[in-house]
Amino acid sequence: MIAPESTTVILVEPSLPWNIGAAARAMKNMGFSKLRLVTSPGSTAHLSREARRMSAGSEEILEQARTYGSLPDAVEDLQVVVGCTARRGKGRHPLLEPGDLFARFQDHPAGTALGIVFGREDRGLENTELDLCHLLTTIPTAPEHTSLNLAQAVLLVCYELARPTRALPQRTKPGRTCATAKEMEQLYLHGRDVLLRVGFLNPQNPDRILRVLRRVLGRAGLDSREVSIFRGILRHMDWYARHAGTGGDLEDAPASTACHGLTKGSGSC
Repeated sequence: MIAPESTTVILVEPSLPWNIGAAARAMKNMGFSKLRLVTSPGSTAHLSREARRMSAGSEEILEQARTYGSLPDAVEDLQVVVGCTARRGKGRHPLLEPGDLFARFQDHPAGTALGIVFGREDRGLENTELDLCHLLTTIPTAPEHTSLNLAQAVLLVCYELARPTRALPQRTKPGRTCATAKEMEQLYLHGRDVLLRVGFLNPQNPDRILRVLRRVLGRAGLDSREVSIFRGILRHMDWYARHAGTGGDLEDAPASTACHGLTKGSGSC
């Protein structure tokens, strides 16, 4: 379930201070207040006179905004990351319209930490940045003119996210918390290393298949324990790949740490 109080808007390297201020105004219009900026170290563009003037009463969002040196740092504690893009490419997530995001979050517990990432005014998000996103959304426009102002894009996406939240009661799913983006990224990097080692990925272009795996696992909405189970599987694959054929005893494979409270032979995790 989407909740404005647990949703963070992330602007990646915005170049114009007044766009930051206008984005803050759009957020406040729709009930959102958490803003993060990926920008150069020491940048205070969001506190400039231009940004404050365009915020039109939303100065507190600018003052409380957090700055980061990279997108991975900005999203590592979030549980679901949505990237805004008009790019299409083979092996990439299907592009959802902002209004379709609500249905995708129906089974997420209330309070799930959600991040909405907006790219640069001139070129949007790079492929490596899109890889960090679990879902991708795009705003339908006339095909002859697809470019949107940054603050306009923030307003439209926030409007679509907030509209059903106000109209429908929240459903909760107690006892389950989605894994953070940092945990998921560690899983992807671990998987990349092991799948390269066992020869599953093409060393010349490993990210082609890895992007498909990102899409599948991102869609699954794994929790922290499920991530641990997958990483336990990867550790065993890695161990066997290193020791099979060397004459070592395969019974000495490391025990999994993911199956809490289960004894050997008791079945699946």
